[in-house]
Amino acid sequence: MNITSIKPQWKYVRRILHVLWLFLTVGSLVFVCMKIGEPENRDADLVLSWLMLVVCFPSSIIGMFVNAALGYLGQGFIGDLSVVSGVILTWAVFFVLGYLQWFVVLPAGIRRLRRWRNRKSGSKSR
Repeated sequence: MNITSIKPQWKYVRRILHVLWLFLTVGSLVFVCMKIGEPENRDADLVLSWLMLVVCFPSSIIGMFVNAALGYLGQGFIGDLSVVSGVILTWAVFFVLGYLQWFVVLPAGIRRLRRWRNRKSGSKSR
């Protein structure tokens, strides 16, 4: 199998994964914001937090600390946030960190590793 025939297919797989990740994260925020006011869904914000922890892992570990710091600082300067604004703030922190991790840093690292590998294999053949 020729390697050049695989590259265009991988491009589509990356695009599909990108769209699925965006749909999952934005869809979960919309769903939780719609359900958060109902008494039987009082733990909807926890479900969103756990989902974002999983989808954005391992950068979500940093996100937990950022959310805790923002919550602490927010209470000191702004006062208590409403549940919906707290959910949106939590989601935004996880979303930004997860997006940077999966769609900026990881592809850049893979490109850098490929360039390094190509340079290394090029120097051996000389």
